[in-house]
Amino acid sequence: MKIVAFVLTMLVTVLAAGCATVNRPIPIALLDPEVDGLTVTVNGATITDPDGPFLWNWGDGTTNTSWFPGKHTYHEPGFYHVVVEVRRHGKPGTEDLYLKLAH
Repeated sequence: MKIVAFVLTMLVTVLAAGCATVNRPIPIALLDPEVDGLTVTVNGATITDPDGPFLWNWGDGTTNTSWFPGKHTYHEPGFYHVVVEVRRHGKPGTEDLYLKLAH
């Protein structure tokens, strides 16, 4: 009886795992980034109806949440890796932006 219960439990577990949906990331692309000295402005993205504001990681230790435009002023020139995160219908989406800023 224990073996039958074990096999039945394993079968239900395998069948349930086979029916699971895959939570694929949503595609997102940033539009129209503008650089003016050490200030960067990102004016939009290819996503409609996000669940909430965008999370901005500006690559210099600064993060914030906001809608568009996303704007940040750096303290010094250099190379920065910006990561923007957003959710739509519960699914995550991220996009990277690589900057080289000079005076």
